[in-house]
Amino acid sequence: MFDMVIRAVVFDIGDVVLVEHGWEARKVLADKFGFSEEEFGKFAKSRLKDSYVGKFSAEDFFGELKELLKIEASVEELIRTWIDVRKESTRFVEGVDEVVKALKGNYVLASLTDTTVLNDVVRKEFGVYDLFDFNVTSPVVGFRKPDRETYEELLGKMKEKGVAADEVVFIDDEVENLEPAMELGMKTILFEGFEGMERGLLELGVEI
Repeated sequence: MFDMVIRAVVFDIGDVVLVEHGWEARKVLADKFGFSEEEFGKFAKSRLKDSYVGKFSAEDFFGELKELLKIEASVEELIRTWIDVRKESTRFVEGVDEVVKALKGNYVLASLTDTTVLNDVVRKEFGVYDLFDFNVTSPVVGFRKPDRETYEELLGKMKEKGVAADEVVFIDDEVENLEPAMELGMKTILFEGFEGMERGLLELGVEI
């Protein structure tokens, strides 16, 4: 039993709050606009590292892709198609969104998440960020988990809300992403499924 009261709950998003897949959208775009899915994948992979830390926009990405693969469709049409397909294939991890909604108003809620610039656009339209009081995302911060700067950004925002590190619990599905959080004084839960997450929160005294 912990003597410190939890006042804030922080969620990773990918594979904790949302199930997300990009391969289907790549295939749909390649089929619809007549270019190589393999070349699309190769280009996306080459830009992945920079995409995670916000070094270019969705417009930049699809503009470069359009030029590289000689695609006739406009950048706007490519982006719109990508978003529409991705939104259809994205879904909440069963039960997790309901827990987030149940915590709303009783705890400070935040997400701490790595995402590409393309995925970030999809998430905004899907509305997942609206579940939280604030979001710390890698393209905005310019760092990825487990970089310490990411967690310091989170704790800086928590401090503004009067919440200390030891009053925060962070949920992530990667052990290496939990380690910096623990070093900075946060409580952590390794996400291995909804039931384990729920049990972990209850054991920390979080009221769901």
